[in-house]
Amino acid sequence: MTEGAYHRGLVAQVAARAQGLLEGVPGPYVVAVSSGADSTALAALLAEAGVGPLVLAYVDHGWRGPEVAEGDRAHVEALATRLGAGFVSAPPPADPTPQTEDAARRHRYTALTR
Repeated sequence: MTEGAYHRGLVAQVAARAQGLLEGVPGPYVVAVSSGADSTALAALLAEAGVGPLVLAYVDHGWRGPEVAEGDRAHVEALATRLGAGFVSAPPPADPTPQTEDAARRHRYTALTR
């Protein structure tokens, strides 16, 4: 199987699964994107599969410093523009949080439900 054929098959599988999962659920669909490879690939794949409308959301956890966080936010905003998706971002928590996955998850869920 060629790389192009594999890619087309993957996009078709994502489109079919998303259609089944999202049937009857009105969009837009929010995708949390950190600027890392996994979430960037997921957003691109969903957009290519025609899932939408999409909104890419960047959540600053306050762990990486303002300059790095701004670079991550800008990356996600540029990705949203390239994909024709909406974009939102959330600032770091007002109070410093422990650097644990649980604390990050709680901050993300709070930010994404606003």
